[in-house]
Amino acid sequence: MPQKHLSHGQDLSALRVLLVDDDAALRGAVVAILRALGAKEVLEAPNGKVALEIIATDPPDFIISDWEMAPMNGAELLRAVRRENNRPTCFLPIIILTAHARPTLIRHAVSLGANQLLVKPVSPERLLSQIRWVLADSRQFYLEDGSYRLPMPGQESHTEEPEVPNEGDIAWV
Repeated sequence: MPQKHLSHGQDLSALRVLLVDDDAALRGAVVAILRALGAKEVLEAPNGKVALEIIATDPPDFIISDWEMAPMNGAELLRAVRRENNRPTCFLPIIILTAHARPTLIRHAVSLGANQLLVKPVSPERLLSQIRWVLADSRQFYLEDGSYRLPMPGQESHTEEPEVPNEGDIAWV
């Protein structure tokens, strides 16, 4: 059965956001931005492993995660969250934070189920824009090899050929 992400159509003021990043200073700055933007509650995790513990015991409504961190990075976190047997949290919206907007990274993150990417440094305007984009995003998840994925933005389904960005383009980010 087709499924949109769990926070589709909601407002940031109604959401509990989980911020996952190993850089405590960046985490503090983004938490302050999220609170200033009106997030209902902001939870923090220093890596994907701690994030999974929070998701299992006190699921958030929205996840913003760094891509490069240890001991569990953003790709591993996406794989774990999007597993078929992880319902309903497999449908949580996830924005990936990255310092690198390479087309290969963008395609890889989307192939693992990222709803959106945000390139660092993070500004309040850009963060709010990306969150609003995700909350309005009506793409449907599809199941592939035991994990839920999303079609590339602008595609109605995963069977359409994606538009491949040129080197240096940020595409839909």
